[in-house]
Amino acid sequence: MRKKLVLLALLLTVGNSAMGQTAGAPAMGQTAGTPAMGQTPEPVTIPLDQIVNYRQHMRDIVEALGTYAKSRNRHFVLLARGGLHLFSKSRWESQLEDLHDPDGAGAYRRLPQGTLFRTYHRALSGYVEDDRYCGPAAAREEARLKALAEAAEKAKAEERAKEEALARQKAKRVIRGQWTRVVVDPNPPPPAPPPPVNPLIAEMEQTRAKAAAEQAEADRTADRRLVESIKDLGLRALSIEHCSSADWVAKAMKQASLDRTLTFADIDPKGELDRIAKGRPWNENAANVDSLDEVKNMLVMVDSRHYARRDEWLMALAKSNHDLLIIDGFHKGSESLTRSEVYGLKFKRLGSRRLVFARLNLGEAQDYRYYWKREWMVGDPDWLDAPSPRDPAAMIVKYWSDDWKAIVGQYMAGLMDLGFDGIMLEGLDAYEHFEKRAPLE
Repeated sequence: MRKKLVLLALLLTVGNSAMGQTAGAPAMGQTAGTPAMGQTPEPVTIPLDQIVNYRQHMRDIVEALGTYAKSRNRHFVLLARGGLHLFSKSRWESQLEDLHDPDGAGAYRRLPQGTLFRTYHRALSGYVEDDRYCGPAAAREEARLKALAEAAEKAKAEERAKEEALARQKAKRVIRGQWTRVVVDPNPPPPAPPPPVNPLIAEMEQTRAKAAAEQAEADRTADRRLVESIKDLGLRALSIEHCSSADWVAKAMKQASLDRTLTFADIDPKGELDRIAKGRPWNENAANVDSLDEVKNMLVMVDSRHYARRDEWLMALAKSNHDLLIIDGFHKGSESLTRSEVYGLKFKRLGSRRLVFARLNLGEAQDYRYYWKREWMVGDPDWLDAPSPRDPAAMIVKYWSDDWKAIVGQYMAGLMDLGFDGIMLEGLDAYEHFEKRAPLE
């Protein structure tokens, strides 16, 4: 075990000085002040020529973990959940190179923008996307259909109201004790027009909205092409969907099947992945599963807090027939499973073999994990950078820190010792946090 940890520690520290860090430069992500918990961090004040490639730092960690995993088990699987733009060279990275080499003396050594990083690809076996089929595009379509239905219903209600008002007006009324008939104009005057709008402002707003929509669509198209490029290089495409209804789950699963994307879908609006859905798995498979390519369905359940006892949680998982389980290696995030418990999960309820993966967050430290110390806070240790906007129990870390990489290495080695078949890496998009706080402009 000691030799394994030493090997992983060496791998994680390789390339630590090759990222554009200059001698005597402040720590990457250094801030002017330490924010309190729950507060938005102050902007970073880093000289432009000392901004480093945060994306490459994350790639280096993933590549080191991949090298270590293959050195122990050549069949071990690493999945990347999120961090799509780590797969290819981004515009941001090209701008950073221009910043560090304004004269272009080393331009001949640069990779073109959009180049796929093959070493990063080789470290992974699959890419996990969130809400590809039940995400914003599906939500927009659902909202559009709902709006059309509401508009149609409103038009019908207005028509009924008009007819009822007309009938009342045509009826006899008593005015000053006498019966009289109200004469109704069949062509009433139109309602007063709305106040005039400055046509120039209206045109500017329309142009701005159109440009934003076109850019968003272009970005989505580019992302889809990148995912297809990843698949062409042999990586398995996976997705985790949080749909609004059973109908949308069915639509998502059918489209995913056409796209050759292994998909897990639920109807949890919070997206906490904390329950096992009733019923049989989609594409239920009775055969043994020994590789990711053979997986036809999966169950993702990374939060076990609804199970008071570990044995209850394990029993619920054991009763499932999914080809792949992706779980947390710790009950309620803090109580480690045993090797025999992990082995027991490698068999479906019907008895055939399946794969069991754990999860590992590279970009955030969580205060319920075994490594957490009670006295830790934002800025102490210095690699705890800021509260996570997504998880109140987590902090974004300076993931290039040797101390954090030592924790990650120990965590990775421990999960492999427990006998997991693979690991889903999370928190890969943490580089966005640092890029926003250290813009190149």
